[in-house]
Amino acid sequence: MNGVPARALVAAGLLVPTALVSGLVAQREFATKIVVAETTLPEKIGNWESRSVPLSDGEKSMLDSPAASQRVYNDPSTGDQVQVLVLQVNNTQNAHDPKLCMAGSGYALQDDHTVQCPWGAGYPVSRADFQKDSSRVSMYYWLRTPTGSIADMSSGLKMEGLKRALVGSTLKGLAIRVIALPHSTNPAEPTDPKVAENLWKTLENQIRPDTMIARM
Repeated sequence: MNGVPARALVAAGLLVPTALVSGLVAQREFATKIVVAETTLPEKIGNWESRSVPLSDGEKSMLDSPAASQRVYNDPSTGDQVQVLVLQVNNTQNAHDPKLCMAGSGYALQDDHTVQCPWGAGYPVSRADFQKDSSRVSMYYWLRTPTGSIADMSSGLKMEGLKRALVGSTLKGLAIRVIALPHSTNPAEPTDPKVAENLWKTLENQIRPDTMIARM
């Protein structure tokens, strides 16, 4: 073959679809509308008060500066705390497995599995439980897309993104994370995950993620 090793030809061939995919993704990315703002999650909801927790510069860099809304909600009558993140995903490059963030904060993973969302909407989500010293937290996380929900935010997310990119489409939607944090008054006392489930159900009905995704 004119002196060109077969291995080099194979490698060059693999670069062609990669370049095409990148170009297609870039075109789609350019047309994506921003639908998430810092104010997407309400400051108050029912008895819950909250504080905004903007993404750090490091998180923005890692996530390709995405649009996001993140708040820590607190019920002053019980001490319950729930952290909620809604992150706009324009392609798989600005989404990642949220368990990595928890590990980076010193939390050890105790369990991680897929469940049908407990708030009655009928789509799959992941639930993970973590431990850090005496603190225990539970986290629900998933990616909501125009065609359904993706619970696996690691290998499943990347494979789905690749499949869509090969046909000229992007994997877009909202990455959502709901964490039952330790109580504000007693860090050794965890917030019951059911409390977090009920709070998200109320938030979901108010912000309507599917309507937001339809505008992307």
